[in-house]
Amino acid sequence: MKTNHDGHANDPVHHPGPPGINHCGPATDQFDALTALMNWVEGGQAPDHSLATVNPLNPELPAAWSKTRTRPLCVWPEIAQFQAGDLESAVSFRCGMP
Repeated sequence: MKTNHDGHANDPVHHPGPPGINHCGPATDQFDALTALMNWVEGGQAPDHSLATVNPLNPELPAAWSKTRTRPLCVWPEIAQFQAGDLESAVSFRCGMP
């Protein structure tokens, strides 16, 4: 992408990587990608991150997880990094380079 877009790979493509989602399983997998895409395409506002939550009705959620767990969805290549505070809350994380 960087080669084909003169080093500007993030201009036409953003890939939010939901933390903890590999092939399947419980994760912070609920997020509104459509609104972020519409704001980008129709309003020129590229997303820098989104908010993901767990499905509180998922019977496979680990017992240690809050049913209100949230995480930031960071634009690749950045990842969510814990800073301090509540492990269950997105405000305790920031997007940064791995």
